[in-house]
Amino acid sequence: MAIICVKLENERHATLKQTGNLYVLERIFGEALKTGGFRWLEQIDPYGDTVLNRVQIASFLEEWQQLARYVQSDAETFALEEVRSLAEECAAQPHRYLRFFGD
Repeated sequence: MAIICVKLENERHATLKQTGNLYVLERIFGEALKTGGFRWLEQIDPYGDTVLNRVQIASFLEEWQQLARYVQSDAETFALEEVRSLAEECAAQPHRYLRFFGD
């Protein structure tokens, strides 16, 4: 799964914040999806855009935190934390969306 970046957007699709390049997560996603049980992560389109809203973020964050067990580098940890931070901001206010951009 090649995720280029993740953006926190408002209801007008304006970018409020975004991550850096997230290609470093491709290995983690591959390992996690092989094990199964990641309902939300399995819904992320690796070749297109996927948008999550405030209601969906709580369940997504539970799964996202489980990815830490697959981490093998500081770069992977940093990338996971970037997305987690945006997801938490998304959950904190209405009219916020987390958009994943696939390769």
